[in-house]
Amino acid sequence: MRTVGVEPELQRRGIALEVAERLRREGNHTITVDLDPSKNERDFYEKMGFKPLDSNSMIYKPGY
Repeated sequence: MRTVGVEPELQRRGIALEVAERLRREGNHTITVDLDPSKNERDFYEKMGFKPLDSNSMIYKPGY
């Protein structure tokens, strides 16, 4: 899987969280997310173990 997007009307229902959790359980090594600058998403992803990659992206990579 390379890219996943969630339609705005379906956001905030835990879809991205479920996808990220499933990818981690299945042993995927790297997951990156692009942040929407108009939303406060950074804390949400940090709690899931993601680290800042740059000002608009975060990364989850075991051992990173």
